[in-house]
Amino acid sequence: MIGNSQKAKIGVLICTLNRPIMLRNCVTSLLSQKVPDDYVLEICIIENDSESNSLPIVEELRSISKVEIIYENEPTRGIPFARNKSLDIALERNHCLSIMVDDDEVVLEDFISYHIKTLETFNADISYGRIEQEYESPLPEWFPNGPATSPPAGTRLERASTGNVCFKRRVISPDKGNLRFNTVFCYGYEDLDFFTRAVQQGFSIVSAPDAVIVEKIPSSRTHPSRLLSVVQASATAHVQAGILNNGYLYAATKFLTKGLRRVITGATIAVALHPWRESQNSKMVNRYYKSRLRLSRGIGNIRGVFSLAHGYYNTIDGH
Repeated sequence: MIGNSQKAKIGVLICTLNRPIMLRNCVTSLLSQKVPDDYVLEICIIENDSESNSLPIVEELRSISKVEIIYENEPTRGIPFARNKSLDIALERNHCLSIMVDDDEVVLEDFISYHIKTLETFNADISYGRIEQEYESPLPEWFPNGPATSPPAGTRLERASTGNVCFKRRVISPDKGNLRFNTVFCYGYEDLDFFTRAVQQGFSIVSAPDAVIVEKIPSSRTHPSRLLSVVQASATAHVQAGILNNGYLYAATKFLTKGLRRVITGATIAVALHPWRESQNSKMVNRYYKSRLRLSRGIGNIRGVFSLAHGYYNTIDGH
């Protein structure tokens, strides 16, 4: 059993920025969660802004909630800064378990109980649940998107993301793992890096497919310009990860070569197929945008080599 004779605290950590309606839906879905009798639930909201724009929603939720809702600001913009603030709160509030969800997600029934059961059954340090994506508008054919599947419960994993993850206090405790999100990754990859390092330190991550979250994808995120932008941001972040893991010279040589090759081939094909981009010929449209994907990855690689931050997360999708 996790915890002791007194009720152990479970903290759900939510980072948010200018998405009050989504935040309300996320927190509301958590308020109906049941936890075992020897646990008590807290919800911690971290607004990644110097202004408390979401506070009216938080006060509204507090008025109907039996669960304690903690609210704090992290004025330094950037996902890793907000996530690190949430870890500080988890330690200050003495959370035995911390669960990270995003403000554009809603949790399904017994979500928390499944995470607890998974950690106890498999004696794991980290439990990674299933994320199902619900699209307001469908993804275009040309954009790669794998099915929302999870391996069987208890399967050992090499990494996880923060969209649906539960971990024990020792992962972040100063006298144990002392893990924090690397603030280099302000354009994505900070969560994959965090949990990869957790495994490297000896902490175990297991799959919890019954702990389900639904991520709400607004139409703006499926627009071609946003899809190309997120691919570029991801390519930039992968270069930064390569630099940290293998040193600048090796990573710069590898990704600069790869980036230039992608830019040249992607741009050449995109220019040739540009007249077809709005045609009724789906095959040619798909080929055009796949060349744009290659070009975006190449530009992202080059940006990463020269430490040129990408601005994908400066745009807020949703409401």
